[in-house]
This record gives sequence, structure tokens and C-alpha cells, in this order.
Amino acid sequence: MVLSDRPSEHGLIWKSAADDTDSDPTLYHGGAGIVLEAHDHFGDDRYAEAALRGARDIAAQVERERFWSLYSGLTGMAVALRAVHIRLDDPVCERAARRGLAHHR
Repeated sequence: MVLSDRPSEHGLIWKSAADDTDSDPTLYHGGAGIVLEAHDHFGDDRYAEAALRGARDIAAQVERERFWSLYSGLTGMAVALRAVHIRLDDPVCERAARRGLAHHR
């Protein structure tokens, strides 16, 4: 799968195709699964900004997510947001992760 990024209202989204109109914030096939990958792989802080922008878009979608699972729903989104908070010390992501898990409970 080839991913392309584009700016969104809240940050940055990755799509599986350039002409794809829907964003997918989930862990397995979507943005949550790749939000820190480039930063982890290359160790380059330039990718931290992209990760943060991607996480901010995921955070904005927490209340709208209809599914609960780890791989294709809210739980995986919360895991990714928590990882961004731990790695990049972002309180917005931490709050969104907590909201997501509270909604899940």
C-alpha cells in the first residue's frame, strides 16, 4: 500500500490513495498505525512534526469514531495518541486518548 498525506482541518491525514476522499484514523489501516513510524525509523525530528500533525487530526476524530476495537476503532486510536503524548509530550493527544478510552468504557 502506498500512502499519501494531505493537510486537514486539524492537522495531517494519510490516505491509501491520492484520490481517496476518506481519512482512516484507525491503527491497522489508517493514520494511527503510521503516526510515529517515520520518526521511529529515521530518528529525525523533522518527522516528529508530521507525527504531531497526524495525531492532532486523529484526536479531532475521537468523538466521531463508531467502532471500539484495537485495530479498527477507538482503542487503537487512543493507543496511538498515548504513544504520541509519551514520545512528543503533547497534552492535546493525552486528553484525546483519555476521552477515547472513557467513551469506550
